[in-house]
Amino acid sequence: MAEVTALADVIEPRWRALILLAAWCGLRRGELLALRRKDIDLVHGILTVERSVQHLRGGEVILGPPKTAGRRRVVMPPHLLPERTTTSIRG
Repeated sequence: MAEVTALADVIEPRWRALILLAAWCGLRRGELLALRRKDIDLVHGILTVERSVQHLRGGEVILGPPKTAGRRRVVMPPHLLPERTTTSIRG
């Protein structure tokens, strides 16, 4: 936990939420990169995972459904919720 917090404290502010979500919500890289603002409910602390991004060789980007875990709702840990006032997640 201390290492994640230390990284989140020194990284460029626009990436802070990505680091915290990656560490505490169990999403794959492609799922994190495919999140949109409307997928994040800060009032109820829920992430909606509906898609995933794949970067292929040659620069092709594919947007599709998540892999094995599939489409789902993920509860954000309560200690992440205060981040909503200091961090923006690009959508």
